[in-house]
Amino acid sequence: TDLVDSIATPVLSAALPLLAKLKRPALLLEGQRLQVVIKAQRIEVPSRGQEYKTDIKDINNDDDDDDDNDDSDYIGLWHVDGSNEHVVAVILYYYHVDDSLHGGNMEFLDRAPLDVLGYGDCWNNAELYDRTTLREAMRPPNHHQQGEEGYTEKTAGAQQPRIVNCSVPIKAGTMLVFSNYQMIHRVLRIANLSTEHAASRDFVALFVIDPAMPL
Repeated sequence: TDLVDSIATPVLSAALPLLAKLKRPALLLEGQRLQVVIKAQRIEVPSRGQEYKTDIKDINNDDDDDDDNDDSDYIGLWHVDGSNEHVVAVILYYYHVDDSLHGGNMEFLDRAPLDVLGYGDCWNNAELYDRTTLREAMRPPNHHQQGEEGYTEKTAGAQQPRIVNCSVPIKAGTMLVFSNYQMIHRVLRIANLSTEHAASRDFVALFVIDPAMPL
């Protein structure tokens, strides 16, 4: 109850203008009763050992194949929210992020190129993108170079990505609103630089249920 009153309700009110701007799908909010599932979440990252050598450049590397991941690193998986529920949109509000956490941008990808159409005369693209080809489609060679603070910059003469994607930095007070029908998302590598204590990123997730298919 405290979570709903103190965080979730104000966050939903603040997010309504952004929900109204969604195009895929467009939500008709005026006079509409919304069903929202609320979930409090925490990503807790252990401290790194005294012997672990910190390199910001390595933290900013978002390669989820890296075998050198330390226990003090966390990398999310590509996903959409809701397995049985019809979650049409997602609202995320981050109310606490420890200072020792670095990285952890939220990355978004249009899910249309990944949808599998395998029935009738539809083209089945299930084998078009594996782990390697998906990365190449998102980040062609020389498309990005490491910039300050972990941001990426397009290099001259670089190829354009075949799959449009973006990432958003996360800090305390960040609110994200996005279509669950249009986008898939994941957390890029987040690392705890502290050698003394665990660190956490705390947030609430509000899953907006499709008004046409309520719970």
